Amino acid sequence: FNIELGRGKAILQWVVVVLGAAVLSLVYTAGQFRGLEKREAIDMAQLARNIARGQGFTTSVIRPVSLWHLRTNRPDHDQKFENHPDLYNPPLYPLMLAGMFRLMPAKVFEPKISDMVYAPERWVILPFNQVCLLLSLLLVYVWTLRLFDRRVAITAGLILLFSDTLWSYGISGLPTTFLQLLLLAAMFCLFLLEQRLNPPDGKTPRTALNGGDIGLIVASAVLMGLCFLTRYLTCFLIVPMVLYLRQSLRGRKGSVWAGIYLAIFLGVITPWLMRNFALSHTLLGIARYQFFETDGFDRTYKVDMQNAWTVRSTIAHFATNLRSYWVEGFRSIGTDICVFFFAVGVMYSLRRSDVTRLRRVVLGCLGMALVGMALVGMPV
Repeated sequence: FNIELGRGKAILQWVVVVLGAAVLSLVYTAGQFRGLEKREAIDMAQLARNIARGQGFTTSVIRPVSLWHLRTNRPDHDQKFENHPDLYNPPLYPLMLAGMFRLMPAKVFEPKISDMVYAPERWVILPFNQVCLLLSLLLVYVWTLRLFDRRVAITAGLILLFSDTLWSYGISGLPTTFLQLLLLAAMFCLFLLEQRLNPPDGKTPRTALNGGDIGLIVASAVLMGLCFLTRYLTCFLIVPMVLYLRQSLRGRKGSVWAGIYLAIFLGVITPWLMRNFALSHTLLGIARYQFFETDGFDRTYKVDMQNAWTVRSTIAHFATNLRSYWVEGFRSIGTDICVFFFAVGVMYSLRRSDVTRLRRVVLGCLGMALVGMALVGMPV
């Protein structure tokens, strides 16, 4: 009875799902993984290697624009040819990789001519990103189960599980799947807060916050700070998240808690910004030049600052990128099936107010991401 109808049945079903996901991961990896191919992934991997070796946030990829920036902005005009500080990448993803690199024996980092794939890529970077992907899918399943029912949750999980786009990011070595997990977790915390304070089953809403509610707010703000430390572009997503929190806490000093949320976010990211400022007298290092020179700016020795921030050039840059991402960017959301399901979900009229508010914040994040990409661009 326990195996056929009781708790054992659920355990067997989850075992089958885990084995199926593992087999799919192995099959996709065997057919598609040829080592790191993206320039950004290789750059972050070598940065993680230097951190694991005890060299700190120093890079072996010395960009000409970084040399020019240090010579121009440092009081001593020292370009730091030795132990050159990394002023381009956010720190969290390389730190995560470096922590796992430290657990591996030193001989793993000695490349062999016969190796087709560098060992740390195969045994650290690839598994880490795929685990983050599978944890994201599990979170989506649990979240959808709370929103709707088991059939919808299974459908959503299967659609994402068989998305070629997600698996391609899972083997790319980019921090995309890690960032996806952090962002989903941050939003899920605010969703749980919404349900605790405004129950969807008709119960009387609570007027006062307790320790668990405050913990969810702090956890979400910290996770959003970690998102920024994984990808600077996520700073644009703090706007819909703060508005979502304020709306969830309507009548409970929502504006005050929104300010606290923003303060916690700033508290998480400030140490890294201060590190950049101490080294280069800018908060984002050379990453800030992406706002007006996205194509090959890191390969030039000098950035033209004279016309960088004019209204005309900014509008032209924004309009050109916005059209490109509007026309082609939606194809990167997932497979065509995912886009169709997303479009139907946007147009469908929902009865529950908490689900409607969640949909608004998702659309807000998508809109702000589009604005951010249009202003900054995306690395290749």
